[in-house]
Amino acid sequence: MGDEPDGVAIANTVQLFLAAMIFDDVFKVFQPNLMERDTPPSEYARRHLKFAPFPGEPLGWISEQVGPDLMVCASDYPHPEGTSDPIGKFEKSMPGCNQDDLDKFYYKNMEDVLGMKLASP
Repeated sequence: MGDEPDGVAIANTVQLFLAAMIFDDVFKVFQPNLMERDTPPSEYARRHLKFAPFPGEPLGWISEQVGPDLMVCASDYPHPEGTSDPIGKFEKSMPGCNQDDLDKFYYKNMEDVLGMKLASP
């Protein structure tokens, strides 16, 4: 048996870490606006977290569940887990997403993370 069993639970450690940060008020400590002290944990997650899914994950379904603002595009191309066509694989898993959702995934959500606008081509 190889390392496969270790990979099964890898998401659990990430989920526990993020949940601890949210429920231990790490984001609340650094919240500058005193009027927002009662912000729910889900709002902290939406404001401060972004996720880069693997090509092939059901991005359309994920977007329906949590909205299009939490995901950013990333790929390990040319490594095998990045696949030879990550964009094609992403878009096959996003059949119901409109152009605005795609733009958020490919660059707008990362602009929010960086606090800047990317230059137009």
